[in-house]
Amino acid sequence: MVALMVQSAMLVHFMQTILAEARRTYKTDISNDAWLVFINDRMQTLPELADYSESTLKRMGSHVIKALVDTEYLQVQGTIIID
Repeated sequence: MVALMVQSAMLVHFMQTILAEARRTYKTDISNDAWLVFINDRMQTLPELADYSESTLKRMGSHVIKALVDTEYLQVQGTIIID
């Protein structure tokens, strides 16, 4: 996971904003569209994200969620549960 985090600043920002905020507010899960909400928020500061197609952004999100599930940061059981 550390290697992935070194290579992907977006993953780090996602973890620092979405996951950290959920933990800070004692939420046990995040919404299924948390990645897209995060990306839409980031488009404000990184307009070059708009150059990617929506399907590419969704695919990036599914890879991020899969990596977080594989490393047991998250569980997927209908909703995305924070471990």
